[in-house]
Parts: sequence; structure tokens; C-alpha cells
Amino acid sequence: MAVLGPGGVAVIVSQWLLISIAAAIIAARLWLRVRIQRRRLWASDIFMILAWLSSVATASFDIVFFRLGALEPHIDTFLRQYDGKMEDVVLMLKLFWVGSIPFYFTFYLCKAALLATFLQLFPRFMTYRRAALWCVVAFTATCFVVSIGYHTIGCLPVSRNWSIGKDACPVKFMGTSFRLAWSLHFVSDVLIFAMPWTILHEIQTKGSMKVGIYLTFLLGVVNLSFCIVRFTTIELADGDQSVPLSLIDLWSSLDCNITLVIACLPSLRPYLHSRKAIMEPSGDYHGKYASTTGKKSTTRGALTKHGFESLDEERGAGALSPTPTAGGLSVMRTTTIQVHREPSVSSDLAPGGTWGRDERDKSDIELVAVKTPAAREEV
Repeated sequence: MAVLGPGGVAVIVSQWLLISIAAAIIAARLWLRVRIQRRRLWASDIFMILAWLSSVATASFDIVFFRLGALEPHIDTFLRQYDGKMEDVVLMLKLFWVGSIPFYFTFYLCKAALLATFLQLFPRFMTYRRAALWCVVAFTATCFVVSIGYHTIGCLPVSRNWSIGKDACPVKFMGTSFRLAWSLHFVSDVLIFAMPWTILHEIQTKGSMKVGIYLTFLLGVVNLSFCIVRFTTIELADGDQSVPLSLIDLWSSLDCNITLVIACLPSLRPYLHSRKAIMEPSGDYHGKYASTTGKKSTTRGALTKHGFESLDEERGAGALSPTPTAGGLSVMRTTTIQVHREPSVSSDLAPGGTWGRDERDKSDIELVAVKTPAAREEV
């Protein structure tokens, strides 16, 4: 019995719903970073924007397929039930080939955004783990180059990709291209989502922060599930009746756009922190908050007039460094933050009311403390 696909409407609605969610998150991030904090964009922000634009380009191809009738529930991946003109078939084959390029770009730009965030998150003194992270960066970049390279030059001349008949690329090439691209995408995803777990158990974070991290990576597990379903749906298809094109398109769009949403979610952290900072009561109303290390007390920063915290890490988490002790052991400072109702802007703003030059480069990722083996021995 032939399997019917969801149809073009379901595909397009699901695509643009997720794209709209990602757009809202990115807009909130840009408003915070540029308008409120008046800081420069981080590499992760730029990758997010490029990934969103690439996702919009990918979704735009599906609108063309829908108008040509290729996303009808009964149309399979080989267009054998398509009753349109031969010129339309050639056009769709050409669009399939071209549309795969922004599809790959969306995946790997999302990975780049997450990896750029991880480079802020991993402290510099974790040399081995940062080295492992850079290995994942190199592997992911290689996966992107191989996927794009095999897709574009694996069957030459390029016009064979949308030719019909004996001049067309062999079916074996298309199968190999799909399996290769999927395998590299899946393995790199697993490595990327596994990296933060190597340090989360050693970083002391507040409960709300941990919940947000766990929910983000739970969504990552869901996305990996969609990725596996997409692969098995294509591989286990019956030879006589291929999988509906709209079904494959739906799984692919969910895989692509959920990855986009996941890549954007970490940028919402400053909003959650600022909300808690404004609502949290305090016994001191001097407009400042302090951090304590044992018996020492230092001024750590201040809140802006909009209620967002200005952190002291000049280059993200890498600015966090061990504090040597008299006994030769190295332990991390344990920071306790007290937030007050009346924020001060004096330490964050220049005399003219604008952010200082250095403030614009500061990270909004904060690590409270790391439980190193030496610290456990001290305790």
C-alpha cells in the first residue's frame, strides 16, 4: 500500500513556524546586545544570523515546489506520479540540487554558533578539554567541506544532476551522497552535544541555569531522533514505491529548523538572569553588589539601567583562572553574588552615558566556580 505524505501545507507551516521562533530569539538577542548593552556582536551571534538567513533560503525552495505541485501527498522522491511538464521536472531537479547547498549551510552554521558559544564556556585553564573542543571544531569544518564538495563535484559535469535519461547522475551516486552527508552531520552533532557534559558536572551553576541547559540539550536529543527517523525512512523505503517527497521534506525541515532553534536558545540566558536579578530581594540598597572569596570582598560589577548584569570576563569563560594558595595548591574562587534593587550604572557606562570601549567586547556567559581536584582536597 502506498504511503501518503503530509502534503505541502503541513511542510511549509512547520518550517515557517520554527523559522519565526528562531527569528524572535535572534531579534531579542540583537536588541539586548546592540541596543541595550551597546556591545559588539560575538561570533556566535553572526553565525546565528547567517544560519537563519540560510534557513529562510532553504524554506523558500519548498514554496516553489509547492506551487509546482511536487509536495502533493502522493508524489514520491523520484517524481514518478508527477503529471506536470517535462520542463517543470527539469526545473525541480535543478532546484533540488541548488537547494541542498543552503540546507547544508544551515546545519553547519548552527553547529558553528554552538561551537563559538562553547569556546566562551570552556575556561582556558582546561587545556585538554579546550584542545578536544578545537578537534571537534576541525572535524565539523571538515564534515562541511566534504559534504558540500561531494555534492557539488561528485557527479560531473554539474548539469548531469538535473538531466533526465542516460545523461543523469547514477542512482548509486545519489544514495552515496545522502549517506555520506547524513553520517557526517549526525556524528558531528553527537560530538557537539556531548562536549558540554565534560565540564557541566564540575561547574557550580544555579538551579534555574541547570534546568535551562538540560532542557536545551533535551531538545537536542529530540532533534537527533528526527535525524535518525529521516535516515531510516529513506533507507527502509520500498523499492517499487518510494517515500513521499513531502514526508522526506517534512523530516528534513524539522531536523534543520530545530537545530536552528537550539543554536539560538543559549542567547536568551542574559534575559533570564536579568529578570531574576531585578526580582530578587536584598538587604542592601546601595546600588552595588559584591562577590566574596573566603574573607576577601571585591566589587564585581554593576547592573545597567535596564537591569542587565555587566560581567567582568573580558573574553568569556576564558578569563576565569585558578587562584594559587600558599600551600601550592590551585583552587577556584567561589563567588557569591548579591543583587540589589537599585542598580548602578556608574561602573559600566562612560561619562557620556555610553558603554566604554572594553565593555562592548565582554561576554555575557558567567561561570560561578569549578570544583577542581585541588579544591576538593582543600575542603
